[in-house]
Amino acid sequence: MGDQPVPVLIEPVKVKLGNQLFVGLFDKLLQFCRKYLSERLFAGSVGFLMTWGNWALVLASLMGLIIAVVYGIRLDSFVLVIWGVGWVMVLLVLQYSAAKFFSAGEIVIQSSASRLSSQAFVDLLALVCLILGLASLSWGVWGYIKVADKNGFWSGLTGFFLCEYLACIALNIQMLNISITPQATAGEEAIGMLTFVMKGILKLTPIAFGSGLIIHTLNFLLSTRRALQDGESLFEFLDQGQYSVYFIMTSASLPFVVFVLFVMYYLFVDLARAILALPGKLDALALRRGDAGVQDHADSTTR
Repeated sequence: MGDQPVPVLIEPVKVKLGNQLFVGLFDKLLQFCRKYLSERLFAGSVGFLMTWGNWALVLASLMGLIIAVVYGIRLDSFVLVIWGVGWVMVLLVLQYSAAKFFSAGEIVIQSSASRLSSQAFVDLLALVCLILGLASLSWGVWGYIKVADKNGFWSGLTGFFLCEYLACIALNIQMLNISITPQATAGEEAIGMLTFVMKGILKLTPIAFGSGLIIHTLNFLLSTRRALQDGESLFEFLDQGQYSVYFIMTSASLPFVVFVLFVMYYLFVDLARAILALPGKLDALALRRGDAGVQDHADSTTR
């Protein structure tokens, strides 16, 4: 037998940046935020927003029915009353689906473990979300002060909450059943990053559901009060209130839509994991066959 090549261990290259001042500042910022944007805060916020979001959905359904009845009487149109009843039924069904699919989403997250090789991706995402949240809030406030854009203000406020809570998830990835494992391969890292995004969206859905319904139901309530007090025409009300109606329907539909998309996505994740695991399984099978061949040869030689 010839000499076997000796494997050479190569030390990982440590890259030193010329100036790491802002790197250190951003790390300290994330450490500070991690103390306050905690898993406990997230869980408490989910409970609060889910409770009041459901009440907001009930209020929105009643306001829609009232406005439909009022304009139905004003315009002598029974069709508007039917539309109002339909609006109530749709929102109540969406409320029922939300309650069911929130529980199903939590079960799926806890039963689908994944891993990343380092904290780099989630730290960067947390920092970006913190900055985008402040930018969204600033944009909404500026629009409201500058041109009295109420819809822009509500959108900016919603964007702020969503970004900050997504940053909270990135700072506490254990909520998503994701672990940091340096031994993770490049393929597992890619799957882990994509899975983090989808799990994060699924985890964020109760926040989007509750905050979206609370904010846009309040806006819808203001439009309804103005329509009833000032005697606006139906077209004037629709012009002012259609924005809120659209976002109420979207927020109420989120739990079902996001859950279905997540499950469909995870089908492809499982296929990708099976493909990545295939070479290792083939090597193990070949090794077992080789060991069996050696044993058979030894037995035949003995005989």
